[in-house]
Amino acid sequence: MAQGKRPSRAGGARGLLRISIGAVLAAAIAVLVLAGDAEAVRSRRLQLRLDGYLAAENAHASRVLDVQIGGGALQKFALVKLVVLSGNASPGDILERVRPYKPSFRFTGDAALLERISAAKPDELLHIRGAFGLGDRIYLVSAVESGAAPAPTPGTKHRHVAPAP
Repeated sequence: MAQGKRPSRAGGARGLLRISIGAVLAAAIAVLVLAGDAEAVRSRRLQLRLDGYLAAENAHASRVLDVQIGGGALQKFALVKLVVLSGNASPGDILERVRPYKPSFRFTGDAALLERISAAKPDELLHIRGAFGLGDRIYLVSAVESGAAPAPTPGTKHRHVAPAP
């Protein structure tokens, strides 16, 4: 370097500015991608069947969930089996996703179906089919049966929940 000449800092400042703008753009893109993934999770609906007992402790239950029927108070649901009728999630993944929340499931749908669930006796095994959103935990009830386990639905992949450890 020639004597008396100082290196120019103008180029360094412009380079730093370019790096800062690049970092801001990369962060903005990451936020948009993550927001898109969150929206995809919220909009994904799974077809499920929940088998269990309302407002009861049951020796056959793998988990006890907090559920809300319509706009009512929280109630306990002794889950015996969770079956994924359609969708790309395992019962364990679903239960892990809802575990920290109360209610775990918010039952909505036809008033007659919700009344059927609410009126169940503690020893009455319910089979509740519906569409479930992982992001909002809303379970849109489409059918309610009681009694013995229903026959498998042809053409579906039944994946059952494993007993709790």
